[in-house]
Amino acid sequence: MGNSPSFKVLVADDESMLRKSMCLKLEKGGYEVFLAANGNEALETARENMPDIIVSDLMMPVMNGAEFFNEIKSDDRLNHIPVILLSNIDSADDFKRLTGSDTSLKGAKIVKKADMTLDELVDLVNQAITLFVKQ
Repeated sequence: MGNSPSFKVLVADDESMLRKSMCLKLEKGGYEVFLAANGNEALETARENMPDIIVSDLMMPVMNGAEFFNEIKSDDRLNHIPVILLSNIDSADDFKRLTGSDTSLKGAKIVKKADMTLDELVDLVNQAITLFVKQ
């Protein structure tokens, strides 16, 4: 299936324990994982390592997930990479303030962070690899 060690996942989240937990679960699923604590680090890491998929928190310091997503999508080398954004934003006003959009970031899968288990995250990554990444 899609969880061959040759597939690379970039995980960007400012919550250290969650970032490490996601890393361990994805590595157990057979992925090579790169970590970043904010959008700026994530952008550098993406450019250096060319991940097959990106999992990013929406609310991060330095560069938030929406800004990071927009940087990825405007970079010709990176814009093909599927992105899963994790968010606990409940308010439409907060979402619009953070992302500049009423409902979504075109091309991103947005997942409610509090409702997602680590197993579900691995399932989402597997689905994205199967759907979007040539094997």
